Amino acid sequence: MTTAGLASGDGYGAGAGDPEAAASIGSVLDALRADFPEITISKIRFLESEGLISPARTPSGYRQFSPADVSRLRFVLSAQRDHYLPLKVIRSRLAEFDADPTATEPTLGTPVPSTPGPPTPTPAPPAAPTPLRQGPTGPTGPTGTFPRSPGPVRPPDDTVVPPGTPAGDPDADPALDGGRLVPRATLLAEDGVDEALLDALEHHGVLRADASGTYEPEAIALARTAAALAALGVEPRLLRGLRAGADREVGLLTQLVTPVALSRGPEATRRADALSGELAALSGRLHALLVGAGLRRGLRR
Repeated sequence: MTTAGLASGDGYGAGAGDPEAAASIGSVLDALRADFPEITISKIRFLESEGLISPARTPSGYRQFSPADVSRLRFVLSAQRDHYLPLKVIRSRLAEFDADPTATEPTLGTPVPSTPGPPTPTPAPPAAPTPLRQGPTGPTGPTGTFPRSPGPVRPPDDTVVPPGTPAGDPDADPALDGGRLVPRATLLAEDGVDEALLDALEHHGVLRADASGTYEPEAIALARTAAALAALGVEPRLLRGLRAGADREVGLLTQLVTPVALSRGPEATRRADALSGELAALSGRLHALLVGAGLRRGLRR
């Protein structure tokens, strides 16, 4: 099947489509790149791991995408890019579509309840925060925008190190070391992190919860860092570009890690995890150096 055919494929149903029209992940990437320039193979794989798409597999394990799979993927990408919806909201829209045999395509609006009663309101997105003003002790804002805890916000470390962190690192939380998913209550226990901040981080795609409402282990340090930035006047909506840049880096670095993970031998997984940690740490360090140099250069002008 041609990429032009893929781009114009109709249907959204999970797993629907003509097996004869199935296409490889590379063909899907080519078909979507014109509308979604930042799409990568790793992004498609991630959305599959989150249960948003379910392409068929060949006997040898290769993914085969039907036109319905491509249309479903296009809906997910549009909902993320154009509406900044978190994955759990997109997943619920797709689940509603899959459960309704009369629906022709998933929608982003609030569904009409099947039983009599008032409709359930969709939570309104966080309002644009009022610009902070400079007070006698630093930036201050209107009460209620992002309420701060009575204690000081813990400053973030120089870099956030992923799994594989050596013992003694300040970000080596027990949840991170064990790779366990983090519940929302754990994030809310951090200094400076509250419901308003978490909702805004999810709304703008900075934090992403899975279907059960839990987060990756790195979410603890991420929320802590976002709280420190918010205290300095950097609101969550301004972090969307950082998230997009991080997703692009994931696509690049995955190409280096995947061959190690797929290599034979009992140590393949451990070596791939160690390489992932090293690449992420170096990438984060490079980003911090570039930002610091750019800020100093701007101040000298």
